[in-house]
Amino acid sequence: MAGYETLTRPDFDRCLAEIRPLIGRPQLALKIIRARYERTGNFPRRLASLLLGRLQKTRPYFIGSITKDVQYIGDLRDWASIGNAMDSNFNHGMTNFLLSRIDSRPGSVIDIGANIGVVSSVIARGLHESRKLFAIEPITETAKLAAATFALNGLSNVELHICAVGESDGEVTFFNAKGHSESASLHPTKVDMRDWEETRIPMRTIDTLSLEADWGEVAMVKMDVEGHEPGAIAGAQNFLRRCKPNLVFEYHFGVAGELGWKPEDVTSKIAEAGDYRFSVLQEDASLTEYPPEMLSSGHCDIFCQFVGKFPPPCVPV
Repeated sequence: MAGYETLTRPDFDRCLAEIRPLIGRPQLALKIIRARYERTGNFPRRLASLLLGRLQKTRPYFIGSITKDVQYIGDLRDWASIGNAMDSNFNHGMTNFLLSRIDSRPGSVIDIGANIGVVSSVIARGLHESRKLFAIEPITETAKLAAATFALNGLSNVELHICAVGESDGEVTFFNAKGHSESASLHPTKVDMRDWEETRIPMRTIDTLSLEADWGEVAMVKMDVEGHEPGAIAGAQNFLRRCKPNLVFEYHFGVAGELGWKPEDVTSKIAEAGDYRFSVLQEDASLTEYPPEMLSSGHCDIFCQFVGKFPPPCVPV
């Protein structure tokens, strides 16, 4: 069975050291692009190509800021990085919500689909030093950016697993879209019309990974696996029964529609593991009634709150 790599603080420092010589200073160019974007509501691709083209070839990485305390390593060739640079509130609703909930119970925080490490870094900074955050990212190049971001923020309470999560343990074909790391998935859907590139990567169930990596007691899970949420939850049943964590998962209307599943297909499996209440998490971090209004595009996040009797410490059974 294919093994997966786990990175910790020394590895984070190494990744940052490897990237540093390739970090440019595109802040002025990004400021001009952002001003045009805010004025028109459309990303100015031609202007971005003109202003960033040379840097994308010579020094494609940059340092961006999320809050006054958290920075990230971005890639000028990747929309996930540019998105954070264009919108100062990018992911703020999610991070604010998670931060408001994680202190309600003890345990670690799990970020499945960590991408370049922005949400993980904000959450890890907000945790007491005795608590850990475990980040999971399947694409090695993206995971190394996340690792460099963790090093940039001096984070020692984070572990990073480089693998996919799903319904079985082994090796799988995974699909990546250059320039769109946020879309990497087990499913090459037609929704975004990406130019998919295939790669083989290790996959673990959450049941297996939680024990192998010794997650211990878990307070919160954030899951964004680009359409494979049903498979991820199918491989998490023992973990859910054992730990009863709160959980937030993404529902992408177009992707899930093409793959033929609805939010209820995931929440019904979660409900089998314990007494859960479900709500729709809005971008402003407010909660509204579940199930969500079904749309043809866009996405929403589903908050799954355990409301039963608080379980004993999460230990193998």
